[in-house]
Amino acid sequence: MMYADIIDAEDVYEALKELGIKVSCDADMTAAINQWLTSCSFSERANLMALFDILMEQKTLMLPDVYQQVNSTYHAIAAA
Repeated sequence: MMYADIIDAEDVYEALKELGIKVSCDADMTAAINQWLTSCSFSERANLMALFDILMEQKTLMLPDVYQQVNSTYHAIAAA
């Protein structure tokens, strides 16, 4: 039987790093992304939203604390 990989904070931080957003384990992801949003281009913002759309689709694979952080950040980005 095959099992899907669990998405942990490190997975999310690595995906953000590929977009040029550096978030450390002890940093507030929402604050780091909000700071990045002040200088990003429209296409970079679209790529970030696409990443969070994918993450939200995979919420059942996330650890609960990671989902909570991703969910609140997703809503903050959408409202910005």
